[in-house]
Amino acid sequence: MTHSNDSRALVLSGGGGRGAYHVGVLRFLEEHEWYPDIIVGTSIGAVNGAAIASGHTAHSLWALWRRLTTDDVQRRAWDLFSLDEWDHLLDTAPLRKTLVEEGWIDLSRINADPPARHMRITVVEMETGRLRVFGNSSDPSPASRCEHVDITLDHILASCSIPMVYPPTKIDDVAFWDGGTVANTPLGPAIDAGAEDIVVVLMTP
Repeated sequence: MTHSNDSRALVLSGGGGRGAYHVGVLRFLEEHEWYPDIIVGTSIGAVNGAAIASGHTAHSLWALWRRLTTDDVQRRAWDLFSLDEWDHLLDTAPLRKTLVEEGWIDLSRINADPPARHMRITVVEMETGRLRVFGNSSDPSPASRCEHVDITLDHILASCSIPMVYPPTKIDDVAFWDGGTVANTPLGPAIDAGAEDIVVVLMTP
């Protein structure tokens, strides 16, 4: 991947439902003709980032958010008769379905060669606690930790898998947690991708 010196990166941190704020920031940036070449996201930032990498604008992404309900995102994963087997509160199966059926994500566009926007998603290995970065393109620096892969729904959902709240998400038999458990504002991947003009959207103090 080749970036010019003015490559722009948008870093979207985690924050659950507060991710709607990302859309307001995106709208402001678009009004000032600032468009990212690189998008780095964790947790809800990975969802919004993947939507932007799929071609959504602030206007179309806001329309998706306005239609979103709790049932579109999660459902209870336990009952009173199976508490001995309980290890998470909620199931993310509804979110997987919503991202596909409601048009949030276009994986063919995200994984185009070359992609229109370079996407980075952070996740954490459940067993080791190691932060990993998956991207739809390679970084220019050989020292980068970004792993060039075809981004899938599992990568996005893994970045949203909050421990104890949601089940871990497996990718190639490795279980992953929410990237925000280690780095809720993943600035490093934007720098590794070659960005020099970076906008960071903080969702938590």
